Amino acid sequence: MDTAGIFYSGLLDTATQNWLSQTGTLAANGDGSFSFTDPDGNASALTDSSPQITNNTASSNGGGLFMTGNGWSKLKNTTLQNNKATGNGGGAYAENTSQLFVRNVTCQSNSAGSGGGIYVAGGKGFAYDSTLIQNTASANGGGIYVGTSSFVFSKGLNRTYNKSVLGKGGGAYVLGQFITAEVEVHYNSAAVAGGGVCVE
Repeated sequence: MDTAGIFYSGLLDTATQNWLSQTGTLAANGDGSFSFTDPDGNASALTDSSPQITNNTASSNGGGLFMTGNGWSKLKNTTLQNNKATGNGGGAYAENTSQLFVRNVTCQSNSAGSGGGIYVAGGKGFAYDSTLIQNTASANGGGIYVGTSSFVFSKGLNRTYNKSVLGKGGGAYVLGQFITAEVEVHYNSAAVAGGGVCVE
């Protein structure tokens, strides 16, 4: 397993009930404290009205949240903060055909190789009224990394003070499709290209 905070393949909905608070778990190539798998794509749910996913460390991808398979995740009124990944996706990592829905989420002070805040690799992401702030990537995409064959739509997304230390796209690094509306991009930086956004 790759993640320290939450690993799952199935359904994750943080808008319904009140019982998730995940903090300070260290993973060394093992799964985190919460592990949910659903090979058939049936409901395998983790729910909370305002969860805190903080201070987690992953030895590979997905410091706070790792998504795979055909599942989807809905994060609402959530904080992803101070999570770290040795690989990609400090705050959250979504791969394959997984789908990540984000509303009123603060993704702050997370770090990873690429996608310091969020890394979308082949999946889909939808972000509304959320903030990516002070996230750091040693390579590309300090705030968010949108990989090849990925699709991300964002409205009301604020990307501020994110940093790509050695690479491109301080606020966002885009290889796939990235559609934005009513977005603010301020004070981001990158060593090579695209302090705010780099599209290649």
